[in-house]
Amino acid sequence: MDHAIILWDKKGDVDMKEIGELLKAKRLEKGLTIEEIVSRTKMPSARIIALEEGDISAFKDDLTYLQFFLQSYCRAVDIDYSQVKGMMNDSINQYTTHLDKTAIQEHLESEKNIQKQSSQYVRDYQAAHPNQVKRKIDFSLFTFIAVVAVIVICLVVAVGFFLKQRNDVPAPPNVIAEPEKPTIDKPTNEKPEEPVKPELTVSKTDATHFVIENATEKFIVKVEFSKNCWFNGMMDQYAMSTPAARIYNASESFEIEVDPLKNKEIYLNFGVFNGVKLYVNDKAVEMDASIASNPSTQSLTISIGGNNRESAQ
Repeated sequence: MDHAIILWDKKGDVDMKEIGELLKAKRLEKGLTIEEIVSRTKMPSARIIALEEGDISAFKDDLTYLQFFLQSYCRAVDIDYSQVKGMMNDSINQYTTHLDKTAIQEHLESEKNIQKQSSQYVRDYQAAHPNQVKRKIDFSLFTFIAVVAVIVICLVVAVGFFLKQRNDVPAPPNVIAEPEKPTIDKPTNEKPEEPVKPELTVSKTDATHFVIENATEKFIVKVEFSKNCWFNGMMDQYAMSTPAARIYNASESFEIEVDPLKNKEIYLNFGVFNGVKLYVNDKAVEMDASIASNPSTQSLTISIGGNNRESAQ
Protein backbone atom coordinates (compact mmCIF):
# COMPACT_ATOMS: atom_id res chain seq x y z
CA MET A 1 0.00 0.00 0.00
CA ASP A 2 2.88 2.42 0.76
CA HIS A 3 4.30 1.71 -2.68
CA ALA A 4 1.00 2.73 -4.34
CA ILE A 5 0.80 5.98 -2.37
CA ILE A 6 4.36 6.97 -3.29
CA LEU A 7 3.76 6.24 -6.99
CA TRP A 8 0.50 8.15 -7.23
CA ASP A 9 2.03 11.18 -5.50
CA LYS A 10 4.86 11.45 -8.06
CA LYS A 11 4.83 14.46 -10.39
CA GLY A 12 6.23 14.93 -13.90
CA ASP A 13 6.88 12.48 -16.71
CA VAL A 14 5.63 8.93 -16.03
CA ASP A 15 5.45 5.83 -18.20
CA MET A 16 3.95 2.37 -18.44
CA LYS A 17 6.80 0.79 -16.46
CA GLU A 18 5.67 2.63 -13.32
CA ILE A 19 2.08 1.50 -13.91
CA GLY A 20 3.31 -2.08 -14.38
CA GLU A 21 5.24 -1.95 -11.09
CA LEU A 22 2.10 -0.77 -9.32
CA LEU A 23 -0.04 -3.56 -10.82
CA LYS A 24 2.46 -6.27 -9.94
CA ALA A 25 2.97 -4.93 -6.40
CA LYS A 26 -0.79 -4.87 -5.82
CA ARG A 27 -1.19 -8.43 -7.19
CA LEU A 28 1.56 -9.78 -4.93
CA GLU A 29 0.13 -7.87 -1.97
CA LYS A 30 -3.18 -9.73 -2.48
CA GLY A 31 -1.37 -13.05 -2.95
CA LEU A 32 -2.72 -13.55 -6.50
CA THR A 33 -1.00 -15.44 -9.31
CA ILE A 34 -1.02 -14.46 -12.97
CA GLU A 35 -3.35 -17.41 -13.68
CA GLU A 36 -5.83 -16.01 -11.16
CA ILE A 37 -5.68 -12.59 -12.86
CA VAL A 38 -6.32 -14.35 -16.19
CA SER A 39 -9.41 -15.98 -14.65
CA ARG A 40 -10.71 -12.66 -13.30
CA THR A 41 -10.07 -10.49 -16.39
CA LYS A 42 -10.46 -13.06 -19.23
CA MET A 43 -7.29 -11.58 -20.77
CA PRO A 44 -4.44 -13.71 -22.20
CA SER A 45 -1.50 -14.17 -19.83
CA ALA A 46 0.78 -12.52 -22.42
CA ARG A 47 -1.22 -9.27 -22.09
CA ILE A 48 -1.03 -9.40 -18.29
CA ILE A 49 2.74 -9.98 -18.31
CA ALA A 50 3.21 -7.13 -20.83
CA LEU A 51 1.20 -4.77 -18.55
CA GLU A 52 3.28 -5.69 -15.51
CA GLU A 53 6.51 -5.21 -17.47
CA GLY A 54 5.29 -1.85 -18.82
CA ASP A 55 5.93 -3.02 -22.40
CA ILE A 56 3.69 -0.65 -24.41
CA SER A 57 5.20 -1.89 -27.69
CA ALA A 58 3.42 -5.21 -27.09
CA PHE A 59 0.16 -3.29 -27.66
CA LYS A 60 1.24 -1.41 -30.81
CA ASP A 61 -1.54 -3.12 -32.81
CA ASP A 62 -4.08 -2.76 -29.95
CA LEU A 63 -3.47 0.79 -28.64
CA THR A 64 -7.19 1.39 -29.01
CA TYR A 65 -7.96 -1.26 -26.41
CA LEU A 66 -5.02 -0.66 -24.06
CA GLN A 67 -7.21 1.45 -21.76
CA PHE A 68 -9.74 -1.42 -21.53
CA PHE A 69 -6.98 -3.96 -20.68
CA LEU A 70 -5.62 -1.67 -17.98
CA GLN A 71 -9.07 -0.88 -16.60
CA SER A 72 -9.90 -4.62 -16.34
CA TYR A 73 -6.63 -5.35 -14.51
CA CYS A 74 -7.23 -2.46 -12.08
CA ARG A 75 -10.67 -3.84 -11.19
CA ALA A 76 -9.17 -7.28 -10.56
CA VAL A 77 -6.73 -5.92 -7.92
CA ASP A 78 -8.93 -3.09 -6.50
CA ILE A 79 -7.00 -0.13 -7.98
CA ASP A 80 -8.85 3.09 -8.84
CA TYR A 81 -8.44 3.31 -12.64
CA SER A 82 -8.88 7.09 -12.66
CA GLN A 83 -5.61 7.46 -10.70
CA VAL A 84 -3.55 5.74 -13.41
CA LYS A 85 -5.51 6.89 -16.48
CA GLY A 86 -3.46 10.08 -16.84
CA MET A 87 -0.18 8.14 -16.72
CA MET A 88 -1.46 5.76 -19.40
CA ASN A 89 -2.48 8.67 -21.69
CA ASP A 90 0.98 10.26 -21.29
CA SER A 91 2.63 6.96 -22.21
CA ILE A 92 0.44 6.50 -25.30
CA ASN A 93 1.13 10.09 -26.35
CA GLN A 94 4.90 9.69 -26.07
CA TYR A 95 4.82 6.33 -27.86
CA THR A 96 2.64 7.51 -30.79
CA THR A 97 4.75 10.66 -31.16
CA HIS A 98 7.84 8.44 -31.47
CA LEU A 99 6.07 6.27 -34.07
CA ASP A 100 5.01 9.37 -36.03
CA LYS A 101 8.59 10.69 -36.20
CA THR A 102 9.96 7.29 -37.26
CA ALA A 103 7.31 6.85 -39.98
CA ILE A 104 7.90 10.36 -41.36
CA GLN A 105 11.69 9.84 -41.49
CA GLU A 106 11.31 6.48 -43.28
CA HIS A 107 8.90 8.04 -45.79
CA LEU A 108 11.31 10.91 -46.58
CA GLU A 109 14.23 8.51 -47.06
CA SER A 110 12.11 6.33 -49.37
CA GLU A 111 11.02 9.33 -51.49
CA LYS A 112 14.61 10.53 -51.73
CA ASN A 113 15.87 7.11 -52.93
CA ILE A 114 13.05 6.75 -55.48
CA GLN A 115 13.72 10.23 -56.92
CA LYS A 116 17.46 9.53 -57.11
CA GLN A 117 16.93 6.19 -58.91
CA SER A 118 14.38 7.73 -61.32
CA SER A 119 16.71 10.61 -62.26
CA GLN A 120 19.61 8.21 -62.85
CA TYR A 121 17.41 5.98 -65.05
CA VAL A 122 16.38 8.95 -67.24
CA ARG A 123 20.00 10.07 -67.65
CA ASP A 124 21.13 6.53 -68.57
CA TYR A 125 18.31 6.13 -71.10
CA GLN A 126 19.00 9.49 -72.78
CA ALA A 127 22.71 8.71 -72.99
CA ALA A 128 22.02 5.29 -74.58
CA HIS A 129 19.30 6.50 -77.05
CA PRO A 130 20.08 10.12 -78.06
CA ASN A 131 18.74 9.72 -81.64
CA GLN A 132 15.49 8.11 -80.50
CA VAL A 133 14.74 10.99 -78.14
CA LYS A 134 15.31 13.52 -80.95
CA ARG A 135 13.08 11.60 -83.36
CA LYS A 136 10.24 11.52 -80.83
CA ILE A 137 10.39 15.29 -80.43
CA ASP A 138 10.39 15.89 -84.22
CA PHE A 139 7.51 13.46 -84.78
CA SER A 140 5.41 15.12 -82.09
CA LEU A 141 5.86 18.54 -83.74
CA PHE A 142 4.91 17.13 -87.16
CA THR A 143 1.78 15.51 -85.71
CA PHE A 144 0.71 18.79 -84.08
CA ILE A 145 1.09 20.73 -87.38
CA ALA A 146 -0.90 18.06 -89.27
CA VAL A 147 -3.78 18.14 -86.76
CA VAL A 148 -3.99 21.96 -86.96
CA ALA A 149 -4.06 21.81 -90.78
CA VAL A 150 -6.92 19.25 -90.75
CA ILE A 151 -8.96 21.41 -88.35
CA VAL A 152 -8.52 24.50 -90.58
CA ILE A 153 -9.61 22.58 -93.70
CA CYS A 154 -12.72 21.23 -91.92
CA LEU A 155 -13.70 24.73 -90.80
CA VAL A 156 -13.35 26.11 -94.36
CA VAL A 157 -15.50 23.30 -95.81
CA ALA A 158 -18.17 23.72 -93.10
CA VAL A 159 -18.44 27.51 -93.65
CA GLY A 160 -18.71 27.09 -97.42
CA PHE A 161 -21.46 24.44 -97.10
CA PHE A 162 -23.42 26.65 -94.70
CA LEU A 163 -23.28 29.66 -97.07
CA LYS A 164 -24.40 27.54 -100.05
CA GLN A 165 -27.38 26.11 -98.14
CA ARG A 166 -28.40 29.60 -97.06
CA ASN A 167 -28.43 30.91 -100.63
CA ASP A 168 -30.48 27.92 -101.93
CA VAL A 169 -33.41 28.34 -99.49
CA PRO A 170 -36.46 29.93 -101.29
CA ALA A 171 -38.17 32.94 -99.77
CA PRO A 172 -41.29 32.00 -97.80
CA PRO A 173 -44.70 32.90 -99.40
CA ASN A 174 -46.85 35.67 -97.96
CA VAL A 175 -49.00 34.24 -95.23
CA ILE A 176 -52.18 35.95 -93.98
CA ALA A 177 -52.09 36.05 -90.24
CA GLU A 178 -55.04 34.38 -88.56
CA PRO A 179 -56.75 36.15 -85.67
CA GLU A 180 -55.56 35.02 -82.31
CA LYS A 181 -57.84 32.62 -80.51
CA PRO A 182 -58.83 33.53 -76.99
CA THR A 183 -56.98 31.53 -74.41
CA ILE A 184 -58.91 29.62 -71.79
CA ASP A 185 -57.29 29.29 -68.43
CA LYS A 186 -57.04 25.67 -67.46
CA PRO A 187 -57.18 24.66 -63.84
CA THR A 188 -53.75 23.81 -62.51
CA ASN A 189 -53.22 20.78 -60.33
CA GLU A 190 -50.77 22.28 -57.90
CA LYS A 191 -49.36 19.95 -55.31
CA PRO A 192 -49.66 21.08 -51.71
CA GLU A 193 -46.42 22.40 -50.30
CA GLU A 194 -44.46 19.92 -48.25
CA PRO A 195 -43.86 20.87 -44.64
CA VAL A 196 -40.46 22.49 -44.07
CA LYS A 197 -38.08 20.28 -42.13
CA PRO A 198 -36.39 21.91 -39.17
CA GLU A 199 -32.74 22.74 -39.78
CA LEU A 200 -30.18 20.47 -38.14
CA THR A 201 -28.29 22.40 -35.45
CA VAL A 202 -25.16 21.76 -33.37
CA SER A 203 -24.92 23.22 -29.86
CA LYS A 204 -22.28 22.95 -27.14
CA THR A 205 -23.01 22.09 -23.49
CA ASP A 206 -19.37 22.39 -22.44
CA ALA A 207 -15.89 22.41 -24.01
CA THR A 208 -15.94 18.69 -24.93
CA HIS A 209 -19.67 17.87 -25.26
CA PHE A 210 -21.77 18.73 -28.35
CA VAL A 211 -25.49 18.10 -28.94
CA ILE A 212 -27.02 17.69 -32.43
CA GLU A 213 -30.71 18.69 -32.53
CA ASN A 214 -33.45 18.27 -35.17
CA ALA A 215 -31.78 15.14 -36.59
CA THR A 216 -34.60 13.54 -38.58
CA GLU A 217 -32.54 11.71 -41.19
CA LYS A 218 -29.04 10.33 -41.67
CA PHE A 219 -26.20 12.86 -41.59
CA ILE A 220 -22.40 12.87 -41.87
CA VAL A 221 -19.79 13.69 -39.19
CA LYS A 222 -16.41 14.44 -40.83
CA VAL A 223 -12.98 14.73 -39.17
CA GLU A 224 -9.89 16.29 -40.83
CA PHE A 225 -6.32 16.09 -39.54
CA SER A 226 -3.63 18.71 -40.06
CA LYS A 227 -1.03 16.76 -38.06
CA ASN A 228 -0.21 13.09 -37.60
CA CYS A 229 -2.62 11.88 -34.92
CA TRP A 230 -3.66 8.60 -33.26
CA PHE A 231 -7.47 8.13 -33.17
CA ASN A 232 -10.09 5.70 -31.95
CA GLY A 233 -13.87 6.06 -31.61
CA MET A 234 -16.98 4.47 -30.15
CA MET A 235 -20.62 4.56 -31.28
CA ASP A 236 -23.22 3.87 -28.55
CA GLN A 237 -20.56 2.29 -26.27
CA TYR A 238 -19.23 0.00 -29.04
CA ALA A 239 -15.81 0.44 -30.68
CA MET A 240 -16.13 1.57 -34.32
CA SER A 241 -14.46 -0.51 -37.03
CA THR A 242 -15.03 2.27 -39.59
CA PRO A 243 -13.18 4.57 -39.30
CA ALA A 244 -10.38 2.27 -38.11
CA ALA A 245 -8.45 2.96 -34.94
CA ARG A 246 -4.94 3.91 -36.12
CA ILE A 247 -2.51 6.78 -36.68
CA TYR A 248 -3.87 9.21 -39.33
CA ASN A 249 -1.41 11.31 -41.32
CA ALA A 250 -1.66 15.05 -41.86
CA SER A 251 -4.27 16.00 -44.54
CA GLU A 252 -6.12 12.68 -44.07
CA SER A 253 -9.83 12.65 -43.18
CA PHE A 254 -12.72 10.25 -42.59
CA GLU A 255 -16.53 10.36 -42.47
CA ILE A 256 -19.01 8.72 -40.08
CA GLU A 257 -22.61 8.16 -41.22
CA VAL A 258 -25.01 8.65 -38.31
CA ASP A 259 -28.62 7.37 -38.20
CA PRO A 260 -30.66 9.33 -35.60
CA LEU A 261 -33.20 6.46 -35.49
CA LYS A 262 -30.49 4.13 -34.16
CA ASN A 263 -27.55 6.11 -32.79
CA LYS A 264 -27.54 8.14 -29.57
CA GLU A 265 -23.93 9.04 -28.80
CA ILE A 266 -20.51 9.24 -30.49
CA TYR A 267 -17.22 9.18 -28.54
CA LEU A 268 -14.07 10.47 -30.34
CA ASN A 269 -10.59 10.12 -28.80
CA PHE A 270 -7.53 11.90 -30.31
CA GLY A 271 -3.84 11.43 -29.48
CA VAL A 272 -2.86 14.97 -30.58
CA PHE A 273 -5.89 17.28 -30.71
CA ASN A 274 -4.20 20.48 -31.97
CA GLY A 275 -5.20 20.96 -35.63
CA VAL A 276 -8.23 18.60 -35.64
CA LYS A 277 -11.28 19.97 -37.55
CA LEU A 278 -14.84 18.68 -37.10
CA TYR A 279 -17.76 19.07 -39.57
CA VAL A 280 -21.45 18.07 -39.47
CA ASN A 281 -22.92 17.83 -43.00
CA ASP A 282 -19.95 19.91 -44.29
CA LYS A 283 -20.66 22.67 -41.75
CA ALA A 284 -17.63 23.41 -39.55
CA VAL A 285 -18.09 22.96 -35.78
CA GLU A 286 -16.33 25.65 -33.75
CA MET A 287 -14.05 24.25 -31.02
CA ASP A 288 -13.87 25.77 -27.54
CA ALA A 289 -10.77 27.96 -27.10
CA SER A 290 -9.77 25.97 -23.99
CA ILE A 291 -9.10 22.79 -26.06
CA ALA A 292 -8.56 24.04 -29.65
CA SER A 293 -4.75 24.15 -29.31
CA ASN A 294 -4.35 21.15 -26.99
CA PRO A 295 -1.13 19.34 -28.09
CA SER A 296 -2.00 16.24 -26.05
CA THR A 297 -4.80 13.67 -25.89
CA GLN A 298 -8.39 14.94 -26.03
CA SER A 299 -11.83 13.30 -26.11
CA LEU A 300 -15.10 14.66 -27.57
CA THR A 301 -18.66 13.43 -26.96
CA ILE A 302 -21.48 14.06 -29.46
CA SER A 303 -25.08 13.43 -28.28
CA ILE A 304 -27.75 13.07 -30.96
CA GLY A 305 -31.21 14.65 -30.59
CA GLY A 306 -34.20 13.35 -32.56
CA ASN A 307 -32.84 9.83 -32.17
CA ASN A 308 -36.14 7.95 -31.95
CA ARG A 309 -38.82 7.15 -34.47
CA GLU A 310 -41.46 9.60 -33.13
CA SER A 311 -39.18 12.63 -33.33
CA ALA A 312 -37.96 11.59 -36.79
CA GLN A 313 -41.55 11.52 -38.04
